[in-house]
Amino acid sequence: MSMTEQIDELLYECTNQPKGSLKISLAKQAIALADQINDLDRGYAAREELISCSAFRGRPDLSIPAFAWCLAQADANPNRFDLRHLLWMYKWIVAACSECPGISLAQFDELLEDLGRRFQAAGYSSRVYYQRKAAGYAVMGHLSEAALAYQEWPLQARDTVSDCHACDINESVIVLTHLGRLEDAFEYAEPILSGGKRCAEVPHLTYAVLLLPALRLNKLAEAQEFHRLGYQRIAQNPNFVKEHGIHIIYLSVIGNLERAVTLLERHLPMALKSSIPLNQLHFYAACHLLTQQLICAGRRSIKARLPQDFALWQVDGCYDLDGLQAWFNQHAIALAEQFDQRNRNTYYSEYVAETLALAEELSMVTMQ
Repeated sequence: MSMTEQIDELLYECTNQPKGSLKISLAKQAIALADQINDLDRGYAAREELISCSAFRGRPDLSIPAFAWCLAQADANPNRFDLRHLLWMYKWIVAACSECPGISLAQFDELLEDLGRRFQAAGYSSRVYYQRKAAGYAVMGHLSEAALAYQEWPLQARDTVSDCHACDINESVIVLTHLGRLEDAFEYAEPILSGGKRCAEVPHLTYAVLLLPALRLNKLAEAQEFHRLGYQRIAQNPNFVKEHGIHIIYLSVIGNLERAVTLLERHLPMALKSSIPLNQLHFYAACHLLTQQLICAGRRSIKARLPQDFALWQVDGCYDLDGLQAWFNQHAIALAEQFDQRNRNTYYSEYVAETLALAEELSMVTMQ
């Protein structure tokens, strides 16, 4: 079998695999062989597969460099590759960069402006540009800039590179919650909550986004339903580490601590392996709150099945809560500081502190 035939076989198998570690492995093998024989087209096709899979499996460490390579090859070889698909992937990359503190604020701004120029040059509207600007700045805690971009976003025409309606609504809901516009977020989410708009990751994401705002707005029945419906849809997916953390926060706040510990056991392995620092930050902050609530309930230790690669792993499964709380606190704060340094603000340090205060803040609501 020739080298090109080997690559084609790998690409065929890769294309027909569901998104996951095997698909990533096949794409990486195809890339290595294509690069070995300097086959530009097959190398590009293999990287498209890698980007598509890794972007939805929480692997920005793979998707970002692969996309940079594709972008450079597309620039060097005009009209050789599918421009629309390249721009579609660009949306994923900009979103991923906002969640990685290793990408500087200046680099993010440069990417965002480059995305805007390329979409405009290809004849598309500025809708994606303003969407990614609003979402990216919201994630980075630059809320004034996010609010301005959010105003422009719906004024731009939808076109063939716009997200589907469900994803578009969900992204708006995320931005509105960052902006503190909780009632508006619920109103805007209505087409999703009523079942009218759905997608591969919606309503799963939307339920998690609105779970804690529901408590804050005294929508206790809705919060219970969001947890019940939302968690079962994401329980086995390692790409939802942040959302797993949100469900742990919910359970900790309402006092269902044993169930929260079960989620800690189930999802800590996913969090430790996550390549998305922001997801880890959210998860560790949630577990810090959980351990605090257990201590407040008079517990000094817990029995738990934690992974052997966890720094505090105990063969007997007995864990001192003070030690666990200190570990989660240390790692949540360290990640928050990385993001704050990148973002040039204190948004995530404040988030970690606010997460710890949630139990007291919402105690009167959940007792009603």
